[in-house]
Amino acid sequence: MDVRVPEGLSQADRQRLAQRYPPRTRHWPQLVVGLVLVGALLGWGIWAGWEKSRPGVHGQLYSYRVVSDAQVDVQVNVHRPDPSRAARCTVQAQAPSGETVGELDVAVPPSEAKDARIPASIKTYLRAHTAILTSCRLV
Repeated sequence: MDVRVPEGLSQADRQRLAQRYPPRTRHWPQLVVGLVLVGALLGWGIWAGWEKSRPGVHGQLYSYRVVSDAQVDVQVNVHRPDPSRAARCTVQAQAPSGETVGELDVAVPPSEAKDARIPASIKTYLRAHTAILTSCRLV
């Protein structure tokens, strides 16, 4: 809305009023850029959420057994929606202090079954107390 200047003002008063009430600027470019950025951010958030909600492989440590001071035997259950793809799961052996005393990448070869139970043996440099599955990923 532009300010209407009364008719009987001097030039100095008109300039003073013009400085006090400058003409309105158009904010369309900033609005358009802002909407594009919000749309891009929203699109990226939806895409990232969709991708993370459908993991390519899911693993679970089925069992472990401390065999000796230098070995822990484990069994890993792996579920893949696409069993034709190979996977790799990382299993760690831990001491009672929580220190990692052994680690092994367990290979899960392609197969026809979506679920697989893979046995493995972890070599340790100290006696382990437990074993944990840290991650599973498609190869």
